[in-house]
Amino acid sequence: MGFALSAMSCLAPTEIILVLSTDVACAVVTQNGVAIALGEPGDEDSGIATTTKLCSDDGGIGTAVIVPHTIDQVVGIRVTLGIDAAADQCGPNFAGCIVARRSLRFDPHTPLTLPIELDQSCVGVPCTPYSTCVSGACVDAGVECDGSSCGIAQEAGTPDAGACQPINDVTINSDAGAAPARVALSNDGWAVAYQTKLSGVELVDAHLFQGTLNISQPTTLVASNTATSLGPFGGDGTSYAVSYGNTSSSQAFVLLTAIDGTPLTGPFAFTSYRLPHFGMPSVGAAQYATAFIQGTNDAPLLSSFSSTSNPGNNAGITATGLVEINMAKGSSSYYATTTDQTGACAIYECAYASGVPFSCKQLATASPSCMAIRVAERGKPSHIVEVQNKLTVDETYPLSPAVLGTAFQLIATRDGYRAVITTLAGGLEIASYDGTAAPVIVPQLPSGGSVLGIDAIADGPNEPGFSIVYTSIDSQQTSSVHFMHLCQ
Repeated sequence: MGFALSAMSCLAPTEIILVLSTDVACAVVTQNGVAIALGEPGDEDSGIATTTKLCSDDGGIGTAVIVPHTIDQVVGIRVTLGIDAAADQCGPNFAGCIVARRSLRFDPHTPLTLPIELDQSCVGVPCTPYSTCVSGACVDAGVECDGSSCGIAQEAGTPDAGACQPINDVTINSDAGAAPARVALSNDGWAVAYQTKLSGVELVDAHLFQGTLNISQPTTLVASNTATSLGPFGGDGTSYAVSYGNTSSSQAFVLLTAIDGTPLTGPFAFTSYRLPHFGMPSVGAAQYATAFIQGTNDAPLLSSFSSTSNPGNNAGITATGLVEINMAKGSSSYYATTTDQTGACAIYECAYASGVPFSCKQLATASPSCMAIRVAERGKPSHIVEVQNKLTVDETYPLSPAVLGTAFQLIATRDGYRAVITTLAGGLEIASYDGTAAPVIVPQLPSGGSVLGIDAIADGPNEPGFSIVYTSIDSQQTSSVHFMHLCQ
């Protein structure tokens, strides 16, 4: 990987400062020591970079500074403390040891401070290569940073850890357009964007107050007769990005708005481009990205959007003849998935820096006769492929052939992956899996329904909940938009 440990942090402006502590007695630390290993996230074979037996009476072990070889490198950190064995002898099952993992990306020219506590309640709790033990429970090892301060977003054992309120099926609009509705995170809950019956776009806010879901009055984002299709929708808690298409003018658009729906900039127009089905990830404050297929030779365009610019390029994806492209955001990378006219599907891992176009490298190709592919990440990417009207998870676990209907989407929560799938019988089902075992399929809406399209979003990488919006049609050909929040 090319990581280094340095005791002279003043020489490394791009760095991660580990601050180690424990509630284990110092006598144990000085006898068995602490070991730090660095490598790719999830790499359990990464070698030990350094060890220490330092300890103070207040539980402090000391600090270590990690510097990268490339300025925005991603690092997986594994810290072990030996309880019944020497720290450098811990593994592979970590019996008699404490193991703490973290994964994060270096922030160029920013020293990041990352506290890691080796908790006595985690002795012999190995977790998975992509998770870590906190207060005796396993949580995602992905790290989030606020400025230079970093940590696991939702630690086990805190008062609201695992707090998740399910919300049953709620009707958002009973007379909407037929395009699939979209959901995004807001500053206090969720936002739902949907096509109106007159081909405009409206936005509503959905938030919990004293245990009750409140739905705001709709705000018009796009005027009638403008949005013949509705593309991905994103939110960062302070703004939204909505994409839509107009087939009569062969144009795709992206509009940025404030949290109340007031336009910030745009709409950005792309003539002769088609929208993706999913993927409007945030790439910064009031900055978003999505992908398009251009109409000349059906080649990709990945573009970012802010109030000042919208740079775009093919990101190194040379494929042509595309029939689908989507984007997803993981804990440390962005991903693009493509399907082409030859029946090949591909996954690309993409790097992004503000003001710089995306750069992608291909990870995998699925064939033959691939109809669609979805990807999500929990430390490592997982994917679902549609081949000959059947879904297969990670090319290992086939789902029931009766599951697939008109749409499916894959998201990652704190506890696993969730595939939200419409069924051939017009219902909606959820396939859940942890990345290692076969998925478990649970019906969410009964067969015999009329689900037209879906969208789904996780509450966050370290939260257990996720939301689904779906659009359905009744016997009178009237479309309605529905919202639900799940904690399973």
